[in-house]
Amino acid sequence: MRPLWRWRARLMKINALTLKNLNSLRGEFRLDFDAQPLADAGIFAITGPTGAGKTTILDAICVALYGQTPRLPPGSSAELLTRNTGECFAEVEFTVEQGRYRSRWSRRKARGRAEGNLQPTAMELVEISPEGEERIVEEQVRQVVERVESLTGLDFSRFTRSVLLAQGSFASFLKAKDNERAELLERMTGTRLYSLISVQAFSRAREERQRLDEMIAVNAHLNVMPSEQLVELRERKVTIETEIITATSAIAEQRDQAATAIRYQDLMAAINEAEQSLVVVNAEQTEATASLDRLAQAELALPLFSDVRALDALAERLDRLRAESLKLSGQSEALHKSEEEARQGRLVLDQEVERFTQTATVREEAIRTAEMMDEQIRIHGVTRISKQQAVAVADATMSTLQADAKKHRDALAESLIRLQTINAILSGSAADAGLAHDIGIIAATLRELSGGRQRYAANRREQERLSAGIARQQKEIDGLRVRQAAAGLEITAIRNRLVQCEDRLAETLHGGSWEDLESALSANRQRLSGLESVLVLEAEYQKLVAERRVKEERKKGIIEGLGSDGIRRQQLVMDQSQAEQILLLMEEKQRLAAQVAKYEADRRCLADGHPCPLCGAVSHPWQEGAPAMDENRVAVTAQRKKVAALLANLATLDGRMQELSELAKTLEHEIAALIVSHDQLRARLVRERAEVDLTAAHLTAEIKTDVVKAIALQQQRLLEARTIQAERDGLIQQLLVGEKAESAVVGELEKLLALIQDQGTAVQRFQEEDQELCARGKALGLELEGRLAIYGITLPAPGQEEATAELLHQRWQRFDQARQDRSVIESQALEVKQILSVLATQEEGLRARREQDLAAVTEVTTTIEALTVQRVAVLGSETVAAARRQLTEAWSAYAARIKESDRIISELTTHAAAALGAFTENIQQMERMAEESQRFGQALDQRLHTSGFADLTTLRQALLPEAELQSLRGVRDGFVLRRQRLDDRLREARAQRHGLGEKAAGINLEVLQITIAKAGESLSQLQQELGALSETIRRQDKLMAEHRERSALIDNQRREQRHWQLLSDMIGSADGKKFRRFAQGLTLDHLIHLANRQLVRLSDRYLLRRHQDEELGLEIIDTYQADAIRPTGTLSGGEEFLVSLALALGLARLSGQSRIDSLFLDEGFGTLDTETLETALSALSALHETGKTIGVISHVDALKERIPVQIRLRRLAGGYSNLSVVG
Repeated sequence: MRPLWRWRARLMKINALTLKNLNSLRGEFRLDFDAQPLADAGIFAITGPTGAGKTTILDAICVALYGQTPRLPPGSSAELLTRNTGECFAEVEFTVEQGRYRSRWSRRKARGRAEGNLQPTAMELVEISPEGEERIVEEQVRQVVERVESLTGLDFSRFTRSVLLAQGSFASFLKAKDNERAELLERMTGTRLYSLISVQAFSRAREERQRLDEMIAVNAHLNVMPSEQLVELRERKVTIETEIITATSAIAEQRDQAATAIRYQDLMAAINEAEQSLVVVNAEQTEATASLDRLAQAELALPLFSDVRALDALAERLDRLRAESLKLSGQSEALHKSEEEARQGRLVLDQEVERFTQTATVREEAIRTAEMMDEQIRIHGVTRISKQQAVAVADATMSTLQADAKKHRDALAESLIRLQTINAILSGSAADAGLAHDIGIIAATLRELSGGRQRYAANRREQERLSAGIARQQKEIDGLRVRQAAAGLEITAIRNRLVQCEDRLAETLHGGSWEDLESALSANRQRLSGLESVLVLEAEYQKLVAERRVKEERKKGIIEGLGSDGIRRQQLVMDQSQAEQILLLMEEKQRLAAQVAKYEADRRCLADGHPCPLCGAVSHPWQEGAPAMDENRVAVTAQRKKVAALLANLATLDGRMQELSELAKTLEHEIAALIVSHDQLRARLVRERAEVDLTAAHLTAEIKTDVVKAIALQQQRLLEARTIQAERDGLIQQLLVGEKAESAVVGELEKLLALIQDQGTAVQRFQEEDQELCARGKALGLELEGRLAIYGITLPAPGQEEATAELLHQRWQRFDQARQDRSVIESQALEVKQILSVLATQEEGLRARREQDLAAVTEVTTTIEALTVQRVAVLGSETVAAARRQLTEAWSAYAARIKESDRIISELTTHAAAALGAFTENIQQMERMAEESQRFGQALDQRLHTSGFADLTTLRQALLPEAELQSLRGVRDGFVLRRQRLDDRLREARAQRHGLGEKAAGINLEVLQITIAKAGESLSQLQQELGALSETIRRQDKLMAEHRERSALIDNQRREQRHWQLLSDMIGSADGKKFRRFAQGLTLDHLIHLANRQLVRLSDRYLLRRHQDEELGLEIIDTYQADAIRPTGTLSGGEEFLVSLALALGLARLSGQSRIDSLFLDEGFGTLDTETLETALSALSALHETGKTIGVISHVDALKERIPVQIRLRRLAGGYSNLSVVG
């Protein structure tokens, strides 16, 4: 195992410290440990009176690096701020392997004032290059602390144990109990990880055991069916599948016959319906003869209808032109009159503009004069306001000065009263002045007396505890001897049972191995699986044969249907081609008629023998009239509908034929695929039958029964072997536990015997030490009685020594504080008197300036009033902006009126000219239209006689309304279309009936449907039974696979559980104590090694070692007494200090992951005699020779004299301190 203390050392040295306003150290101070005299000193002392701020220096180092101190809880760093100050900071420069850095911590109040609110903590880390350039690395508190920990390899806890050894921490590890010492080791070295590993090993072993038990229970509850029953189910499944295929084929044939019979009945009904509809159509056409005759007369008159409409249109247009001429004549006269009135109005507007121009010139001059006066008034107003504000400021300032003077006078009176009170206190406690010299001696003597009394009481308690322990341990030894004998008997019984298990396991395996039995079982399972696979393949083979037969029959029916549809399609194509030709002729005729209608007027000018101006022809067949376009349009629409209907029928038929063709191709591919699958399945069946050694056509009952029986027998043997193996593993586990228990009993017995011997020796040593303590206590009591009598105090009772020392310390602090307060109050009173004199002088000056400002305000006010009177005379109360805006608006209004007048005149002139031109054009159109109407009427009379109509009135009577005409045409076309459709339906139905053949007429549909229903019910029952069998077989296959898989997993889990159980037996425990204590023991061994290296320098008498009976206990080796072993509690005060110092230095070495070149000790050396003190300083000097810089905080005078280089702190008035470096 790798030792816990092996890591790569890093360099860490503190170079300088700068602080400001921390606790009693008011102001800014800097300690440069790289400058003289600290650089070459090696060891320096930090000295000063109590409360002067010695420990504050160490607080400053901690808070600058980590934002917290050992003395204050986290988050309480604000308490470091010196009272009555607005900001503080601590700054440390340090060197690591990566370079030099400066870490800064600071707190400040709002605006830097003492009464402001405290602001959040600020920290920053700066990197300093060798050239002196600085770069900020981090500025957030958390990031700064994390970066410092990364650079130094020390968190706050390790830093305070390796660089700063704070008050009270020296002896904490030496005096700690086992559990407390374990907690300290865990915090320092992180051995909590081993506790977690121990708990995890214990928990994992328990979890793996529970998981194994759960897996065995689940596997035992699987409901696996016997192999014989499963084979019978598979055979029944194959039989049902064959019956389903046969029944499905029969039902398909019967359904095809039923569909043929239904189709035949539908065709007969359609033929009868079509014949009856033809009779109805003929009767309806006979009844509509009169209406059809009216339609023929209307169609004869229809070619002249366009000429009649053209003649009516000419007459209507001529009437509109006459009315429009009268209207245009009136508009022209009105426009000329309006134009003359607009010109007269423009002359009047020009005269009015000339008068306004003269008035505006005078108004503009008055506005400019008023504007200058307003500017002068504004300037004087600003001057008056500034003077008034100066007067108000002077009044406010004088009020403030008067209030400040009153406050200072009150403070002066209060200071004088306090000074009288303090003088009275000092007079009443004059005797306490001697405590300045005696308090240190009395306190040290009281501590020694208290320590002796406590040591004497502890020794008495320890003797009683040891005596009781010896009696209790003797009883435990007797019990352990009984347990040892019982454990031996139990181990012998377990070994006998283990031999029996080995014999039973060999008998179950028939002399073979686990692998032989599992191989045989696997081979039989594979053979049974092969037999079942052959059954499945034979069923699939029969199913493929039936499916191929069904698809071939269906393909044959589709091909016959395609032949019938092909004949029908040929007929539809012929009908479509004929209809499209007729439609093209009708559309051409309609196009020509439309083209002729465009030139209706020009057509009347044509004459035979003269060429047409459009086409050049000399023959003009449509000179007398164009064909009727409406009639052609209706006929074309009807023909288009017919073509569309034929196309739709053809598309439907094509779609059906396409579907049938694709279905036929699909069936052909499926049949081909079935043939391939059929051949492959047959080859696979032959191959698999050969693999399972089957030569007969079907499986025999003997083969199946033999295989199933063999599998059942092998499974039973395997289960028995696993049961015996589990029992054997349990016995082995019990044997290990028993042997371990026996070993533990023997170990405990040996420990108790050695412990009884050590405790007897310890009782004798305690009795000798009690005699020494009693003699020393009497001498100290006599010395203290004389010193305490001077201050009116008697010798304290046991346990009251510390209270007596604290009482004397408080009396001295009160006396010293009163003297300091008197000095501060006297200086404050003098300062207040000087302030009052200054305030009086300032008030007189303010009064004089205020009178001058009031006179200036009066003068400016007079000037403003005079200017205001003059301004009213010029422009009145109206503002300059309003007057100028009014003038500008008047000019804009006149300009807009002129522009509008010009626009109206221009528009009237334009409209009058346009009206005159329109009137002239209208007269000309009327003349041309009258001539054209006369010519058109003469031509129409000639065409009426030619068409057989007597006159225009007869022609108008023959014409029908458009709706009635279209209705009659629809009736006529309807008769034609209905007869055509009925003929088509009758022909198609007869053709389909012929295609079905004579057999279709002889099918009894009712009987056939009953047969199909019964077959369907039988098929449904077979399918349900097949589904239930398939689900049962699938579920059993899944259960068998799961059973095999779970058995393999159980074997794996059993091996995994065995591994974790062995690990748990070695290091596991529910509370993690077993492995943690082992790791902490290794750490303690290394710590003792490091401490002994320091202890050899401090004293050649003592060494440390681990307690033989306690896991984390400590003992002392006394080399002066032939390496006698002593408890740590037998050390004297000086000896205990040396051992504690060695442990503290060892802990510092153990805690840091860095090579620490700076060390600060904040611990009293008052319990050391002169010789021991010299030894301790020699040891610290030896540490300096290794490259460390060491700072020691102490009150001991001998230590101050022994260390020439010192950081001295001196108390100042007001509870503040100062520091300086001497040496």
